[in-house]
Amino acid sequence: MPKQIVALLLLALLGACSDPPDPPLRVGTNVWPGYEPLYLARDLNFFNAQQVRLVEYPNASEVLRSFRNDAIEVAAVTLDEALLLHDHTPDIRIILGLDYSNGGDALLAQPGIRTLAELKGRRVGVENTALGAYMLSLALESIGMFSSEVQIVPLTVDAHETAFKNKTVDAVVTFEPVKSKLLAVQAEQLFDSAQVPGKIMDVLVTREKYLTTRRKQIDLLIKSWFQAVDYAQRNAADFARRTAAREKIGEAEFTTSLQGIHLLDARENHALFDPAQRRILMQVERLSGFMLEHHLIESPIPGDIIFPQRFAAP
Repeated sequence: MPKQIVALLLLALLGACSDPPDPPLRVGTNVWPGYEPLYLARDLNFFNAQQVRLVEYPNASEVLRSFRNDAIEVAAVTLDEALLLHDHTPDIRIILGLDYSNGGDALLAQPGIRTLAELKGRRVGVENTALGAYMLSLALESIGMFSSEVQIVPLTVDAHETAFKNKTVDAVVTFEPVKSKLLAVQAEQLFDSAQVPGKIMDVLVTREKYLTTRRKQIDLLIKSWFQAVDYAQRNAADFARRTAAREKIGEAEFTTSLQGIHLLDARENHALFDPAQRRILMQVERLSGFMLEHHLIESPIPGDIIFPQRFAAP
């Protein structure tokens, strides 16, 4: 047999034995300005479509369902949603802090309803997640009221604006960009997350198995997040230009909405996940206590839900 043919056969055999490339890492989000650095990273080519694929859903419930069904490997969720997922998916791990809501979440009422006390007996739209219940509880408890004193109307976030404008609810617990849209039609802001600093945060989660099988892609995603946050902080106008259309608001509105959101960079994530400081663990303990008390989760959350990250420099 000619040497050239033998060489070709050997190359073909080696190619057949090599592992196929990993499929794209699927990352699920819903619409929220605090998740936009992920899309900015894609826009700036910090990763490509073969490495990471962003999947946008209309609401948080769809993100949670897809994660439970293993239709996505990574999800951007609120911390309470991560704890809810743990009941169904005990191998979930929190791998990154994305942002703190510092006014981005709010309880808004129809024009003319100017105080929390006036909500007694009225209809309040709340997304069917722990965050909605948590925000409403924090707001009402600030004046000595309880959630049982209002009529809860379950609403996914994509229905908030329509329900409010059609006056099928008297108030709604919502977040950006819906918050800015409703304020533009004279909604009354009765309470927001700036009044409970550090209690409302978003995180990135995955399953423990993917920290081994898809680790390079996860590390790339995290590095890209840090690069995008740094870019957004240094180039605010360009960030708004690239992003506002995705959020279906104007650039000025998007910039305003970001004032109620604190994006977490590499340095802050180092501190958040530092075992000596226990910052994220204390967040989990505080929120899981509330959720247990209100029967939103069935059992205490173990500390190993937090992956002991050691972040690479961006």
